[in-house]
Amino acid sequence: MRKKTKKERIRRIGKEKDKEVALKAQYMREQFNWSKIVEQKKETNFFRSNIRNILLDLRKLNYRLISKKFQDEQINFRECDDVKYSIQKFNDKIIRELWDKDSRHHLFNTRRLLGKRGPMKIIENSLSKIWHLFKKDGGSSEIHFIVRTGALDMDRAESRLLRDIFLKFLREKLTMFIGSFAPSKIDFVAESQGFSVTIQGFEANELQNIVAIIFNEFSINIDSKVNQRFCENSRNRTLYIFDEFRKENLVDVSLEFFAHLIEDQPSYHFEENVSRFENLSLYDVKDFVDKFFSVIQFEFFIKGDFLESEATHLVFSIVERVSSEFHSMPLLEARESIITAKPKNILIRKIIPDQAFTSTMVAFKISTNYSAQDCFGLEFFDRLISTRLVPKLELQNLGYDIQYRFTMGTTSLYLLFVVAGNRNTSFVERKIEEIVDSIMDIVVREMTDQFAEMKNDIIRNYQQRRPEYFEHWFMIKNGRFDFDSYVTMTEEMRSIDLIDLENFVDKFFKRDSQQREKLSVFLDAGIEHATQQSKLSGAETAD
Repeated sequence: MRKKTKKERIRRIGKEKDKEVALKAQYMREQFNWSKIVEQKKETNFFRSNIRNILLDLRKLNYRLISKKFQDEQINFRECDDVKYSIQKFNDKIIRELWDKDSRHHLFNTRRLLGKRGPMKIIENSLSKIWHLFKKDGGSSEIHFIVRTGALDMDRAESRLLRDIFLKFLREKLTMFIGSFAPSKIDFVAESQGFSVTIQGFEANELQNIVAIIFNEFSINIDSKVNQRFCENSRNRTLYIFDEFRKENLVDVSLEFFAHLIEDQPSYHFEENVSRFENLSLYDVKDFVDKFFSVIQFEFFIKGDFLESEATHLVFSIVERVSSEFHSMPLLEARESIITAKPKNILIRKIIPDQAFTSTMVAFKISTNYSAQDCFGLEFFDRLISTRLVPKLELQNLGYDIQYRFTMGTTSLYLLFVVAGNRNTSFVERKIEEIVDSIMDIVVREMTDQFAEMKNDIIRNYQQRRPEYFEHWFMIKNGRFDFDSYVTMTEEMRSIDLIDLENFVDKFFKRDSQQREKLSVFLDAGIEHATQQSKLSGAETAD
């Protein structure tokens, strides 16, 4: 009998889980009887031991089906202006029917927003002014927002694990909340300093309601048994993935494969990478840049006294110019290839102007879905920006400060330009034209002369890391390699509890950190503006 491959085993496990979920949902729709459950509560103590499981199953039902059970409350989840209030009303209705009032705080406590300070309430009030993009395409809409923090060191393995657990927590919990909306696409992606969420489908107002639900669920209540269950499930699933790498049958397959390679080519991994650098040409870099930008996402931050229409026009004109000019630059004249790829996603972040601002800031975030494993292209591109572009711009003294950051292991580049004083649109546009011209000048004129030097630097970097490769290959060949990185991550994850997760979330959204203020000045500016507006409105109400 043929032994099943790793992909076949994983596919079979996934199909079994999908089938189990589908059968459970079908059973709930066919067997759910509200009146019978209420009678059962009166006669027995059934709900005392199963109330949380029943409420979880209720969340999985279609919102329309649930709303029919409460027609007397006239709740319409798809058309209600305040979705959060409707959900709170729905929760209170269930609690009144099924549970004692003194235990109400244990169940779906949507009123708690990260402690008494409630910073997420401020973010919700200014949501449309800070994070939003409605993209009309064939009758569909899309909203994308990024949550980043400067209060935590994401270079630490523990912080990354907590971020991943929190992300799994949100994904599983929100699947139950917004499952009835059935958006065509919803993605949770871990970023270098946080995470991002993309929702596609339905109308813009519905998507904004979904985002309000997501922000509301950032709260994690330690007392809630429901949240503990979500957290444990998320952690167990992650442990399961790590343990799969350490199961004997999977490790044996890997050992057999790698041992075969080592017997034929002892320096297989190292020589492969070095040979790729030695044979690298400008045309290969051109091909990489094209692939990098074929699925690019520009995220523009514009801070200053701009009208929204002016900012939008400015951003799209810049994107049009950069995407058309940069891709068409002939890196190698003999093999010129005109590339017409355009960015697929363009996100515009417009911060509310404030007289207290003393600088105009324009930040580019360039990210791509191109494989991060293609190290030769990423390292080359990183060196091109960090050692050629940034120093050149600094020496030219064009009147602005420039900062650059490339996070290893990701496919994101950050360029930040800060100009002193509030400036108008034309001034910023002129500065951006200077930046674009400098990029073109480096790519076309200087890159050919510096190409060999940069390539040799990267090869030397690989040569310095050569002992690491042989150490791991030797351990694999002798059967002593135990996937130490997965073991370490698994052990760290086992030591994490729900208290650590809540502390992580609290620090993640902490607003009084100086480091966060530096990295997230845009978000903080929007929050402060919303806070001032709320104070003014409160003062007017008091008068």
